Amino acid sequence: MRAFRRRPAALLVLAVSATAALLFPLPSNAAPSSWLALDGKVRFTPPGGVTFDWANSGAGSPLPACPAGAVNVTGSGGLFNCGTPSAGGGAPPGAPSLTPAGAADLTRISSTFVVDPLSSDTTPCGASNDPTTFTTSVKNGDDINGMAFGPGNVPNKNDLSNVYAVSHATAARPELFFGAERLSDNGDSHIDFEFLQTIIGLTAGCSGNFSGHRTEGDLLVAVDFTGGGGTATNELYQWHCNAEPGPQPGDGTVCDPGGAAHYEQISIPGSVG
Repeated sequence: MRAFRRRPAALLVLAVSATAALLFPLPSNAAPSSWLALDGKVRFTPPGGVTFDWANSGAGSPLPACPAGAVNVTGSGGLFNCGTPSAGGGAPPGAPSLTPAGAADLTRISSTFVVDPLSSDTTPCGASNDPTTFTTSVKNGDDINGMAFGPGNVPNKNDLSNVYAVSHATAARPELFFGAERLSDNGDSHIDFEFLQTIIGLTAGCSGNFSGHRTEGDLLVAVDFTGGGGTATNELYQWHCNAEPGPQPGDGTVCDPGGAAHYEQISIPGSVG
């Protein structure tokens, strides 16, 4: 299984009380909670004063229960485990599932783990073709309905292998942890994390188009890897329907590109890093 074997490209946390609150620097109490470790690692390292990390600790015990053939990371403290290795023939592995402890935690709002096929994988769309590449030139804030996807190949420094996220409720506000892994961290690159409030559709099949809308309050975290790929910096943007200085409509108002709608860079709270 590829899960957690490659160096994470970006591990970030965003703590918000409401999308609109991100127009201004958040107070110091907006720092992330200790629910999930932010130590640059993916395995739980006790004792660390945290509840979870992305993967179990790897300690000799306890021995979690996984389906036959799954990759079982022993120990405790992980949110995800029991991914399935490649079935052979170059097929991509299967994503791990929530651990029993992660699923039972009532403060977890939602979570996802996606294994993204690599350019070297074999899928129903062909051999040595990543079926999740953009086949049109795409810029931040473009019309979603004008974006197309299909099989292709990208450099290792731009090839994502795993993407994962979890939202968590605190007494003050919800917070969002998310990360991604590149096949190689050797070379300058860029990753965008977009958090949209409408459902995004895909044409069925190995190639086609995206469908969906942009809405007031959508978020974009843009991460640049410079210095040969070893240094990461990030910027935070919010989708605004009207020209600055506003006012802006309520969060969730649909406003696709074509008029004044745009991504506006906003102050990054101390809880994003």
